[in-house]
Amino acid sequence: MLYSRSWRLLNNVGLRLESFIRDYNFNLNLEIMAYKWKPNATQRREFKERMQDPILRAEHEQNKANGAAKKRSSSKFDYESASGYYLPTKIQFDASNRMLFSDVSEEQKTAANNIISAHVCGFKTHHDNIHIVNEWIRKTSN
Repeated sequence: MLYSRSWRLLNNVGLRLESFIRDYNFNLNLEIMAYKWKPNATQRREFKERMQDPILRAEHEQNKANGAAKKRSSSKFDYESASGYYLPTKIQFDASNRMLFSDVSEEQKTAANNIISAHVCGFKTHHDNIHIVNEWIRKTSN
């Protein structure tokens, strides 16, 4: 009897200790992964002063754009399908039919045609098309 109680007590302590170590390691990993460099007050002030000069500001913006283009060029991310492809709803289909007979831009007409064909054929369409139709629905519902 004494043996079984002490064994249960030790087992319970061991499980709690194991759980604590696992949680501690998880939190430790999160702290390491969550580190992000932030400039101190002096660095922020110096940067703000540099950005007052239009030449340095333009150079900084150009370097940012070049860096972003370099990252995009070597990235495996599919920018074409970034926002995803979705099935249009019946409401979007009906709105697209109304859009075609109203005064809208060519881009909106193209989006409406894409929504109609996707809905009829049961295909997915790019989120940008759905967004354009939803914007038109919101604009005309007021």
